[in-house]
Amino acid sequence: MKHTDPNIPEAAKPRLGGQNGLILDALREGPALNIHLEIISGSHRINSRIADCRRFLQQYDDSTIVAEAVDTVHGIYRYKIEPLAHKQEVMEF
Repeated sequence: MKHTDPNIPEAAKPRLGGQNGLILDALREGPALNIHLEIISGSHRINSRIADCRRFLQQYDDSTIVAEAVDTVHGIYRYKIEPLAHKQEVMEF
């Protein structure tokens, strides 16, 4: 479900416009480094943007955004969308 989906609850739409929408679109295409997300969103403070997108995905898409440290010395992290843990457990059986 993309953020432009007309079935998304009205209350969720404002949080998925602008910078949040750009970040979510990029992550739906695949994993991305925080420096890439900063460039495409125009924000150097993406933590709250990621948190908004994560909340939306957890509530409406049964998925979440996870971060993996790539280079902690330089503050580089890779973000990606994954199914929620309880969904993974069900699929493993």
